[in-house]
Amino acid sequence: MIHIKKVQALRMNMKPVGLKQVKIIDPFWSKWQTLVREAIIPYQ
Repeated sequence: MIHIKKVQALRMNMKPVGLKQVKIIDPFWSKWQTLVREAIIPYQ
């Protein structure tokens, strides 16, 4: 079990990041990412 003070300390160290700093690598999302990149975005 994680101690509450430890969780609070970890949360205080979190900082927001920009979208360009995030990369999702997951087989579950890869088909959706490909669809958005190749079909949806160019259509808009």
